[in-house]
Amino acid sequence: MSINNNENIISSNKFLNGSNYRIWYDSIKTVVEQLELEEYLEKGVVQELYDNDPTNIEAIKKAKRENKRVRLIIINSITPKIHEDIIGIEAASAIIESLKTEYNSEANDLTQ
Repeated sequence: MSINNNENIISSNKFLNGSNYRIWYDSIKTVVEQLELEEYLEKGVVQELYDNDPTNIEAIKKAKRENKRVRLIIINSITPKIHEDIIGIEAASAIIESLKTEYNSEANDLTQ
């Protein structure tokens, strides 16, 4: 199984399984960069727009749509067990932060 959004593919052997965070994140980052949406991995774009310009409804709608796109890429590249841990987290950047905290350690990363 793999994610295929046009030419963006994440092979199932690179899905986050709890022991391969660095390889998984590199794959996710590459796909998201190709889509020119990497800021959604780095910061809460939607919340930032609400905070800075809450009247810019079109920009907020676009940011929500793009955040959902990045969130879907992340969700479709993790195991169901790991997905359970991030249910309810809307911001893609917050998901990444949660997964990084939980799985990005040398002891966890057996792929080194």
